[in-house]
Amino acid sequence: AAVPVLAASCLAAFAKAPRRAGAWLGAAAAIVFLCFQYGPVFARGLGGRDPLYIPERAAGFLETERAAFKGKRLFNPWHWGGYLGWRFEGELPVFVDGRYIFHDFLRPIYEATDSPQAYGAFLDAHGIEAAVISHQPQVIPMEVKRKDGTRLTLMRPFYVHFLPREQWALVYWDSHALVFARRGAFEPAWVRAREYRWFRPDDLAAAALAVAEGAAPFAALAAETDRWAQGAEARQARAARAWLAGVARGP
Repeated sequence: AAVPVLAASCLAAFAKAPRRAGAWLGAAAAIVFLCFQYGPVFARGLGGRDPLYIPERAAGFLETERAAFKGKRLFNPWHWGGYLGWRFEGELPVFVDGRYIFHDFLRPIYEATDSPQAYGAFLDAHGIEAAVISHQPQVIPMEVKRKDGTRLTLMRPFYVHFLPREQWALVYWDSHALVFARRGAFEPAWVRAREYRWFRPDDLAAAALAVAEGAAPFAALAAETDRWAQGAEARQARAARAWLAGVARGP
């Protein structure tokens, strides 16, 4: 709020004394700063939506797959509910949003993150069939046994434990959001065509190991990587394909 006030003050000083260099420089600096601060907002439109803080691309996926998600019980973070509710106009009802009527859910949602068991119980209790969650770089050490009998500790993402693959399929992900579908709530063929079983965020070490150990077909990993890269930003797509080429070469 202070930025436009400052700009107006400097312009007023400039109007009174246009020959004073200080007033001229102050007015120019205030205008430049004003444009720097508010330019991106006006470039996006008066709605002021910033892709950094909303799951815009994940919402695009839900919109594309609207027929599959329609009627499903969707879980979403509290801070995304307003955007998702606006985006889908009630056709895909949100679980919570910023209104006071949902405040009683804040503590149960927070407490559900205490453990995978608590999280699973929470989702089951509310009959959740799909989940849109934040992509957070949280990893947990997990010991895996290799074919030769040796054990290896991998740092694996939180969702491996909180949304186990036996029950949940990762059907979309980007740098901001992950979308999971509960198995049994969606058509199996739809899940198979969209699931990421191996190319999953923050879990690429496990994917490379699965290919090396013969647990995952390289062709399946390559197909998932290519499918994801087609919808990703150019820089991310290049990084994904470079990583896949490294897996192909082997250790």
